[in-house]
Amino acid sequence: MAVCDPSGHIDDLLTSTALAAWLTGWSNWLGQVTAAPSIDYGMAAMILAAASIQNPDFVPQPYQIFLLTTLIMLIHGCISSMPTKWIANFNAWGSTFNMIGLLIVIILIPAGTNRVDQGLPRFTPSSSVWNDFYAGTDFSNGVALLMSFVAVIWTMRLDHQAGLSIYAKAFS
Repeated sequence: MAVCDPSGHIDDLLTSTALAAWLTGWSNWLGQVTAAPSIDYGMAAMILAAASIQNPDFVPQPYQIFLLTTLIMLIHGCISSMPTKWIANFNAWGSTFNMIGLLIVIILIPAGTNRVDQGLPRFTPSSSVWNDFYAGTDFSNGVALLMSFVAVIWTMRLDHQAGLSIYAKAFS
């Protein structure tokens, strides 16, 4: 397949920037299509795990996880279908709630630690955090470290720009 670049030269698709654009577009689409359902699935699993912790006799079944995931996806679909100004307000309230929650967690985790009572240092040394790996997979330590960043990258990337553009459109 041949494409014409801006300078007028015809390049093969495999040697042009069109391939990079094509890969970027499809990987972004794949990320958008799979990210929300997988996050909703994780949320459903955590809700049902909390229910099973509260009631040890309750064992979540796959159909319950599926139905709760579907319900959460429908709720998110309704939220996404709101008028832009409503979404901007929803985003502002959600961002405020997240920042308050983050500050509370930043304060409570160090304050509530009982490591000293266990004969451990109050905080884990940085060298231990970055150099000691639990071999829970067949991957090397370097790959395991990179994999640990995937959740953060996914969370930070997922619709960060969308929230800003919705806010800008609603108040411009």
